[in-house]
Amino acid sequence: MKNKPAALFTMAIVFWSQSTLSLPGSQVSLDISANSLAKIALYYQNIPLTGNEFDFSLPVNASTGKFDKTSGLFHLVGNIEQAEIMFAGREFILNKTDEGGGVINLTGNFIFDKKTYSVTQKLRLPVLEQISQATSENGFRINFSSQLLAEKYSQGHYANTFTLLITPVS
Repeated sequence: MKNKPAALFTMAIVFWSQSTLSLPGSQVSLDISANSLAKIALYYQNIPLTGNEFDFSLPVNASTGKFDKTSGLFHLVGNIEQAEIMFAGREFILNKTDEGGGVINLTGNFIFDKKTYSVTQKLRLPVLEQISQATSENGFRINFSSQLLAEKYSQGHYANTFTLLITPVS
C-alpha cells in the first residue's frame, strides 16, 4: 500500500507536464535559414566546358568572303532559373601574332530563339536543371565575323582572347 501513493504521484507529474504543452497561449517559434549559392555550368554541344578556355577558329566563309563562324549550341545548366550573358569589353580585335603587325576587327552576335543580339549587351537566358533538357530553343549560339573581306587582311596568324561573363539572375 505504501507504493500506491508514489505511483499516483508519478502519474500526476506526467499528466501535468503533457497538459502544459497544450495550454492556450503557449508558443514555440523556430527560425531556420539556409543560404544556397548559385552554380552554373556552361555546356557546348552537350559537353561541359572545363578549364577557362575554348578555341574558336574563324575560317573564311566561301559565300561571304569574310572570316566568319557560328558556333554550335551552348547551354547553361545550374541551380537557378535564369542567367545573363555578355562578353567583357566592347571591341573585338584579333591581333597579328607574327611579325609585321595588323588587326582584324570583328563583329559578334549571340543567336537565341532565332533572334540576333549583340555580344556587348546582356542577354537573359534560361538555366536548365540538367543537360538532358537541352533543345535548340533553350540554347544559344555565338557568331563572329570580320568587318572586311578576308583578302583585305595581310597573311599571317591572328589571335586574341575574349571573356564571356555569366551572371546569375535571382
